[in-house]
Amino acid sequence: MNQQISKFLAEKNSSTGTLSATLDMLPFCQTNSVLFHEAAEDYIVFGNEDNINWVLLTVPIALEGDGPHKVACYQGHQLWEVLIDSNRCVVASGFAIVTFKRDGEHRFGVKGTADLILPDGRKVFASFDISNPLV
Repeated sequence: MNQQISKFLAEKNSSTGTLSATLDMLPFCQTNSVLFHEAAEDYIVFGNEDNINWVLLTVPIALEGDGPHKVACYQGHQLWEVLIDSNRCVVASGFAIVTFKRDGEHRFGVKGTADLILPDGRKVFASFDISNPLV
């Protein structure tokens, strides 16, 4: 896992919410250890279950409006990845549908789903609802 992501998860004011994911329709990640973070040109959306299972994707900051937005898997500053039983897999294809949470002009969270296909053809479906503390 990216050290910057680990640092943000450890901070006291880290994000709150949930992320649930299935692999070929079987649950593999259910967590409230989540992160919504602005990094360079992307928002990081991340859910981590004990560093054994996690889902990591990014969405462009440049998206207009709150959404919902359909975002195809792309290579931003961070690859879309999943960790399943400590085995890391880069996402081969897929998309996320995201809706931003907003307080005035400030985006403070995201909710949505992701439909992902791994290189070996297995399918991951994730749903998430993540918020940051309002300042």
